[in-house]
Amino acid sequence: MRRGILFTPDQLEEIRNKVSALKTTDELSMLVYLILSTDLKMKDLLGWFNKNPLKRREYLNNANLDLLEDYESLPLLFPKTHHAYLVQWKRACKDWIGVEGATFEMLKRKPKPMKEVAVNIENC
Repeated sequence: MRRGILFTPDQLEEIRNKVSALKTTDELSMLVYLILSTDLKMKDLLGWFNKNPLKRREYLNNANLDLLEDYESLPLLFPKTHHAYLVQWKRACKDWIGVEGATFEMLKRKPKPMKEVAVNIENC
């Protein structure tokens, strides 16, 4: 398990470049692009955002995001399970940036501040 490990800024930039180029033709790239571009988690993206076109459109309009103009009315954006996307993601990360065992949690944009980490260690 890679709990707490994040991608480096260079790795994130490489991932951003790849998914930006592929987001219109590749399902996984669109999913990762949405993780990086919004504050939605995988649970949300594969849940209400995926299954409810009205809520999806409302969210994108409120967030002023024109990410999915062509896909707004589709009944289901991501037909696969979380596990299927995770397997695909691990393979893509190995090919793109040479990282094995990657998770979606590694895409978090901000690591915990050191003060917060120190407090957690003291409480153990």
